[in-house]
Amino acid sequence: TASNSCGTSAARTQAITILPGTPAQPSVITGTTSICPSVSTTYSVTNVSGVTYNWTYSGTGTITGTGNSISLSATTSGTLSVTASNSCGTSTARTQAITILPGTPAQPSVITGTTSICPSVATTYSVTNVSGVTYNWTYSGTGTITGTGNSISLSATTSGTLSVTASNSCGTSTARTQAITILPGT
Repeated sequence: TASNSCGTSAARTQAITILPGTPAQPSVITGTTSICPSVSTTYSVTNVSGVTYNWTYSGTGTITGTGNSISLSATTSGTLSVTASNSCGTSTARTQAITILPGTPAQPSVITGTTSICPSVATTYSVTNVSGVTYNWTYSGTGTITGTGNSISLSATTSGTLSVTASNSCGTSTARTQAITILPGT
């Protein structure tokens, strides 16, 4: 109001809105921290109304989506970061280290071992061992595979194809094959 010797004016009012202030740091980022290369993986933080989320990735990768949940497809390890912002400012970033796994294993090396064998005689076959993979051996003929890993023993009674694949959490390789011929018995 204003006043003088003649009186007081009508009051002039103005509504004041108190904004919520700078947003808090986003919640912990949920999502897998070790991922296969170029596989789209979802990450999220708890949604808070009235804020805008900004996601960045320090490695090589592509972020798709907006808001509190996005997808990341990456080819190199890095740090995923998210901030929350409103008209009052931007929060401290929440970060999560992302590790890129080696990817689907390469086709195993050439199978070493005799290709013509006597019936029911155990014969050893192997491929070069690669750390972090599991080997799966199969035989299309009649026979028994013994052992695991990169080296096995085959005792067969009919000719067939010996196959081996390498697998990890990202997938299974192309099979390496070797024809096995059973020689005439005595």
